[in-house]
Amino acid sequence: LVLALPGFDHNDHHHTIKGSGSAKTVTNSGSTADTNKSKFYGKAMKFDGSNDYLYFPTSEISDFGSGSSGSTANDFCIEMWLLAKSVSGNRGIIGGRGQGTNGAYFCLIGASMRFNWGSSDPGLDYTIEADRWYHVAITRNEDKCRMFVNGKLVETITSTDQIDFKGNGGNWYLGNTTYGSGTSLVYFEGAIQDF
Repeated sequence: LVLALPGFDHNDHHHTIKGSGSAKTVTNSGSTADTNKSKFYGKAMKFDGSNDYLYFPTSEISDFGSGSSGSTANDFCIEMWLLAKSVSGNRGIIGGRGQGTNGAYFCLIGASMRFNWGSSDPGLDYTIEADRWYHVAITRNEDKCRMFVNGKLVETITSTDQIDFKGNGGNWYLGNTTYGSGTSLVYFEGAIQDF
């Protein structure tokens, strides 16, 4: 899934984006493509921190598997350029709920980027500064989740959780998410490019 390439029309509120597998329909709810906020080229998606986000149904993504030791069939990589305008309070970047209380989210808790997968707590953390671009990659290889920031490995956790995203009928969000087990959305203030 790639956001904010040249020609991305933020006025069209439904976008079909191809990545690995089948095309996904992404719906825009208030975010704008902004050439002044791009990292290298084209446009970045700008989020105002109060009500902007993108989403697609969790039924459109594959379930991530058990991540058992020795199995690479369910590995993943989530990657993006990220600029946070604010590093105070809780700010949702991406996330989705699975069946029950299981889910995944990537958010800011103050100046700390936090990624949680299933019940893996405390999760992956890294402290950032406001108004600075960061390249973030979160990977899962077998039962290891890793966070890379600007190409450097900053943290590793172990998680064998399986999350049934298809079974919940909800959405996968970019620009907001629920934090922890709560249901309140927290919105991101800043820009995301090349997700």
